[in-house]
Amino acid sequence: MESMLRLLPLIFKNTLRSKRRSILTVLSVTMSFTLLGVLFAMYNAFYFSDPTAAQALRLITRNRISLTVIMPASYKQKIRSVAGVKDLYISMWYGGTYKDQTADQRNNLARFAVEPEDFFKVQIDLEVAPEQKQAFLKERTACIIGSRLANKLDIKLGDRITLKGDIFPGNMELNVRGIFDDPLADETLFFNNEYLYQASLLAGEILRGRSTFLPVRRMWSRPFSVMSMRCFKTRRSKHGPKPRRRLPSASSRFSAM
Repeated sequence: MESMLRLLPLIFKNTLRSKRRSILTVLSVTMSFTLLGVLFAMYNAFYFSDPTAAQALRLITRNRISLTVIMPASYKQKIRSVAGVKDLYISMWYGGTYKDQTADQRNNLARFAVEPEDFFKVQIDLEVAPEQKQAFLKERTACIIGSRLANKLDIKLGDRITLKGDIFPGNMELNVRGIFDDPLADETLFFNNEYLYQASLLAGEILRGRSTFLPVRRMWSRPFSVMSMRCFKTRRSKHGPKPRRRLPSASSRFSAM
């Protein structure tokens, strides 16, 4: 211990030997710990916050690679047969461009094509006026947006929104028929996936029968078996030949939507 204390004056003199090097070293260590603390805080906010009663009953199934990778919509019937599944709907990430996103980042928003009737069965904590809900169900070109997003972009009921396609062909001409309140999705836009199928068919691309998300509403909060959610990919038969093509496998993850 005494030998170590004898080295302290030498260490102190060595730090003053090059002040620039010492300052940069302290700053780099400080920035590293600051970044680490921010990442831990974000991770804690996203994954360790207590979900609401409705969020605890929801599960999202998507492709293991990315939310933009399309899965066969036939997975919907297979997931429906899993014990404990009450309702589910198909959700398609649309992407697209609203106005000029490079000039104003406020125009960058999340947009999903959904099945309207099944959508409200799963998103039970979404609050929207009954007449607005009916308008969204009946009109194919209708859309609903979160209240915070509507205030940010100064969008009102009856306004017309144009989304320019980039991932998918064609433009979406949408009429705002509802403004909803939701604990987490109040900066999201939802529209009818039938309208997206129509527009893609006219542009020469068939999207029907595909999806990017399969949000599920469960009957209880007991976790699903991960194996049951991963067994939907094509398997090799014991007696038959090996299939030439395999369906893209789906992986599941819990999400507080």
